[in-house]
Amino acid sequence: MDWDLTHILLYFFGIALVVLLAIFGAAVNQLQGIRIQRPSFQLKDESDIPDQLLELYQGVIEQLSRLGFEIHHYQLSYDIIVHEHAEKWGVVMVNRETSVLAEISPSSSFLYLPGPEVDFWSIGKDGSALITINGRGHTLLCNIPGAEFHDPMVATLEEQYQAHRDEQQDVFKNKPLVIPNAAIYLKLQQKLINDYFLNLLKEGGVVSTGQNQFRLTMHKTLSLVKQLLHGEKRLRKLLREKFSKKVREKNQATDNEDDITDSNVATAYSVEAEVQAYLRLRSAQQRTPAGLFGKLAVFVFTLILSYFAFGLVFSFNSVLILLGVILFHELGHIAAMYAFKYRDLQILFIPLMGAAATGNKENVALWKQVIVYLMGPLPGILVGIGLIAMYQYYQSPWLYETAIIMLVINYLNLLPFVPLDGGHIIRLTIMERFPTGKLMFSALSGLAFAAGGWFFGEPVFWVLAVIMFTSLPWSALEAGVLNELFDPSKNFEDLDKESKLRKLFETLKQPKFYKMQFAEKYNLVKSLSEVVLHKKHLGRLASLGLNGIYLGALLLTPVAVMVTAVGMENVANVVTLMSGEVPKKDWDRDIAEAESSEKRFELMLAAAQFYTAINEAERALTYLEQAEKTFAAINTDSALARLYQAYSYYYQRHNDLSRAEEYLIKVIMLHKQLPDQHAMQLATNYQSLANLRQRQNNLDELETDLKTGLTYALKVKNPEERFIISTVVSLLLDHYYSKKELDKVQTLLVETLPLLEEYSDPFNRFVASYLHQELGWLYSETRNIGLAMEHFEQALQLSSVSSNQEDSDFSDPLVKVNIYLAMAAAQYRNGNLTIAESRMNEAAQLAVANHFQSLDQYIKTYLPITEAGGTENETNRESEHWKQINEAYGNIFKQNSPSSEDAQKK
Repeated sequence: MDWDLTHILLYFFGIALVVLLAIFGAAVNQLQGIRIQRPSFQLKDESDIPDQLLELYQGVIEQLSRLGFEIHHYQLSYDIIVHEHAEKWGVVMVNRETSVLAEISPSSSFLYLPGPEVDFWSIGKDGSALITINGRGHTLLCNIPGAEFHDPMVATLEEQYQAHRDEQQDVFKNKPLVIPNAAIYLKLQQKLINDYFLNLLKEGGVVSTGQNQFRLTMHKTLSLVKQLLHGEKRLRKLLREKFSKKVREKNQATDNEDDITDSNVATAYSVEAEVQAYLRLRSAQQRTPAGLFGKLAVFVFTLILSYFAFGLVFSFNSVLILLGVILFHELGHIAAMYAFKYRDLQILFIPLMGAAATGNKENVALWKQVIVYLMGPLPGILVGIGLIAMYQYYQSPWLYETAIIMLVINYLNLLPFVPLDGGHIIRLTIMERFPTGKLMFSALSGLAFAAGGWFFGEPVFWVLAVIMFTSLPWSALEAGVLNELFDPSKNFEDLDKESKLRKLFETLKQPKFYKMQFAEKYNLVKSLSEVVLHKKHLGRLASLGLNGIYLGALLLTPVAVMVTAVGMENVANVVTLMSGEVPKKDWDRDIAEAESSEKRFELMLAAAQFYTAINEAERALTYLEQAEKTFAAINTDSALARLYQAYSYYYQRHNDLSRAEEYLIKVIMLHKQLPDQHAMQLATNYQSLANLRQRQNNLDELETDLKTGLTYALKVKNPEERFIISTVVSLLLDHYYSKKELDKVQTLLVETLPLLEEYSDPFNRFVASYLHQELGWLYSETRNIGLAMEHFEQALQLSSVSSNQEDSDFSDPLVKVNIYLAMAAAQYRNGNLTIAESRMNEAAQLAVANHFQSLDQYIKTYLPITEAGGTENETNRESEHWKQINEAYGNIFKQNSPSSEDAQKK
């Protein structure tokens, strides 16, 4: 398919839109999956606080002490989000001079992780509160009566404290502030959190799920998404500024990278602190599986979106088949996941790309993952082969298209390139052992997709190539870490899960990783967790077995399709043809094994025609003579006609035209005994006889033969055989045009049209449309533009698809393209450029709707070989028509601005 710049830009715009929708959908999915709770608050002693948390808090406690704060009390509360590590051990400090409390607790924001976060509190005598948080304001679900939240989004603790002091002046002004004791402070916190949930319930933001847990309503979720995405964008910017500032400070204090110590920005917190921060955040991001209604809504929404997106490229009937094939493929993955007890199963479509089947399960055996990937393409290939077999019997175009799309989609997914199923299989069975090899494999996949985009012109390949190339730096980082971990001297595989996690963070403490933010470390560890925390490599036997299944499917699928399509007995012939030789058949054996004289006779004629076609005259004549001897046992007119037909074909191939004519006339005489029964054969016979006359330059008898042949063609009753009418008419037209006998052209067409009314079959619409087109061209030639347009309009009306299914079976939308082009050429010759351009635009719209990229491509496809690579079978008359069309097109569009060309393509 040819893609111009406009189509490519539109395609990438579509992909960008899909990415934005994916981000939005992921945010909605995440919010719908969380469960929130109304936490309680408890007073605790210092001895209750876990030692690693006290150690983690120590640096912040010292910072606050320098700002005039002292310990007030210790407490325990819980995250508002329900998860495994929801405990929040807090240290509350107080600055009695400024009446400000500072609450230190484990952070849930990348702005502080892996360290703690600090919230500053000022409490009025009336119970109102000012709370200054930092980098978390966008996560608030609603306002709390009696409390005001302030989020300055600053880089340092000192700046946050100063921002709180400034806001304190504005909020309280001359109002008195109090420093409550621990018990009152905890009661105030509990009151505020209760009011928070009460307000959420009143405004319909949450609904209870039981056990003091709540979930967000869809309305609340949708209203929060924009707030969250905007807040996260600001937070990432602040995080980069904060980290860059710290790196600059450390770089100024360090002469070279080798001197970097644990005081550096990347190593400011212990490995244990980073591990606990990872576990806490990972737990908080776990979502409750969506319900059936939510999954169904996502499925239907993405299905509809994909339907219209693919509809921009393919016909809507083809899109239905394509989406059905993609769905069947993904159901294969889902079935395997279900069998292996994955949870939270879901299918969603990705517009312009395909679909994805998702599911969750920890510590999945590698062989099970490979089976999940295999179960996508393998069932589709088997069904595709079955549909090909069914097509041999039912000959349904819909069946054939479904089979081809089923085979192409699923076989492409077997190719060994990430992110295709075959690529994941190779990655799991081979490349996981070799991190550097896995990186090279990703690069090779990117190159393969880029090559596909270059050679096939399909933007989807370029999109995949861009994805692969942009992910290479991250893949290189993963490979570097894995090479460190899989060093045989470290015995990494023998460690338990927690020890592996610590070892992973220890590795990221090395100087070469010192510039990584914790957010990057977190994402890297999460990405590698399935590789380093759970999986063990496949054993050699399992690897060989699974790769054998994969390679067998990859290599045997084309063979299976060929055997199904042509039959086992014909495979050898196909292979012979592919090698450039002519396949031979043991005709003598088949003749000897024939059960009857009639069967032997048919085989002898078939053998004679085969050897005639490959120019082995002697063997062909031998089989003809054998057939003639066998005929005595049959002795029917139909058999004799077939024998004479074979002799005529034989002599035509060997240029003995008089003998060929002699036998063909014998065939005609036999068929004339039952003219109504043999109308089609007689029309064809006279057509062949006319060809012989032309080769002998006997033009007078040629016209007579063709007119006689047309007489019989008009008597053909089978609708599917009435194409012979337009074939014979076309030959007569060529003959008359070559002699410039335009009056005979008009007489032929005008007299033939009424004769078509004898039968009401739909194919007559097609034949009549063809005759009206030829009358249009004739009157265009004689500059009678009014009559020309009248006949073109009638041809257009006859070629339009009716609601009758039988009519539509004989319709061809490209016929209308040709008629519009003919009308444009006629109007152009008559000087009516505006009308001609309008007709050209109508032709362009139809051509694009039928899978051509532009009208220019369509015309070049049909233009005769003398102009632009068409077919050698074009007649002089047809060649002249296409030359006129090309001339009109070139002068109407190619001399206009590029925007005109783009407009007609659209």
